[in-house]
Amino acid sequence: MIKKTVLIMLLFLPCFSGNAQQYFFSGYSISDGLSQSVVNCIFNDSRGYIWFGTQNGLNKYNGYTFEVFTYNPDDSNSIPNNWINGITEDNDANLWIATKGGLVKYTRREKRFSRIAYSPPYKSLVTECIYDVKCARNGNILINMPPVLSVCDPKTLKFSHFISPFDFDASAKDNNIPLLEDINGTIWIASTRGLAAFNPQTGKFKVFNNNPADEQSLSGNNITSLFQDTNGDLWIGTSSG
Repeated sequence: MIKKTVLIMLLFLPCFSGNAQQYFFSGYSISDGLSQSVVNCIFNDSRGYIWFGTQNGLNKYNGYTFEVFTYNPDDSNSIPNNWINGITEDNDANLWIATKGGLVKYTRREKRFSRIAYSPPYKSLVTECIYDVKCARNGNILINMPPVLSVCDPKTLKFSHFISPFDFDASAKDNNIPLLEDINGTIWIASTRGLAAFNPQTGKFKVFNNNPADEQSLSGNNITSLFQDTNGDLWIGTSSG
């Protein structure tokens, strides 16, 4: 009986070893060509390139080397600001970049950066810093400047602006403050004061905040990351968990 048991265990050993996965991590730093060591955002575009937004330049990685884009006062086609908070791609494969100095478009065919100027009607609540940018399923560009959500038609460069019920936080840090469009079309807008769900059909916001008396509320009001999994569930990273 003992011999049979040992034989069965030996037969199953290859299955167990086959399921074990080993992970190897490679690090990339300034010495490898990265323009700056603090990476605020990462974006994988439709052509397979990986873009890294840092506090000192935009980096394009082809799997072997980095190509760095920084502001050059002698080049009108260079990126107008080096502090990158977010990157997305529109339906024409052009990049839209959230920077500390405004919204930037990279026209891929022309290899040209241009700042996209616009004026939301909430002067006292808007700074030049854009905290995140995403391309919606309908092709519009979503821009997060909490408490303001702006929506841009990339074809006409016409903007719509919506103000959430968040209190304006003039001391917001120069970090990515994400937004996300879920599978139902709801736009989730992060801030340092809580999380808002925006319904594009009604133009209304629903706000979620931490409530110390409610363990089922948000763990914290400073929202640092958003992700929707394959089950449709939303995962929310905060500075408190």
